[in-house]
Amino acid sequence: MTSPAHDIVEPGSPGTRLSAQEARVLALYVNGMTIGQAADAMGIRHDTARKYLNRVRDKFTSAGRPARSKLQLAQIAWADGYADPSPHEGPCMITE
Repeated sequence: MTSPAHDIVEPGSPGTRLSAQEARVLALYVNGMTIGQAADAMGIRHDTARKYLNRVRDKFTSAGRPARSKLQLAQIAWADGYADPSPHEGPCMITE
């Protein structure tokens, strides 16, 4: 059974509740994709993916955990369980 995109995903700590779409774009982005690549993989517009990431950053900042860089965003996503720090073999490349 699949859940609608508006359902809430809650692997993180209190105050960092992300929608399914926010969590998905976050995971793709922090595991090495560009915003454009993540958008294409999700079948959404690039500006929509950017809006989702901006919402994610805002939610983390509101929870007292600002993520100013892609690396900081990845560290929070990995710590909260929104992304796996080692989803594939080989090094993970974080690009700004």
